[in-house]
Amino acid sequence: LKYFDEATRGQSYMDTVVRRHVKEMSGWSWQTCTYGENEMGFTCGLWQLFHVMSVGVVEYNRHNNDAPIATGHASETLRNYIDHFFQCDVCRMNFLSTYDSCAFDGCHRLSESPSLSEQEWREFP
Repeated sequence: LKYFDEATRGQSYMDTVVRRHVKEMSGWSWQTCTYGENEMGFTCGLWQLFHVMSVGVVEYNRHNNDAPIATGHASETLRNYIDHFFQCDVCRMNFLSTYDSCAFDGCHRLSESPSLSEQEWREFP
């Protein structure tokens, strides 16, 4: 969260933060959900943000031994956010059905124990 305020000021600020901390590799290209149309892409971008957040929990736990976040808690928080605030009804119902039926073995992989492994997050929910 150290660079959160800077990165959320706009795309150019986020690009600057990323370039400062990630060594660019040849062949990298940025992909977005808008496909060049600024009116498109909200739902796709939101799902990408959810996936970034799930990886962020693992990274947070790797660097914060005093108060790690349990994967089960993080996934339930995200599930409840989608349930109450996600505006795409079809998307919300599909996600909730998948999550609540323990698809992708989520009920066993995601626990109340903090995780330092990305393996638990490979298939989210």
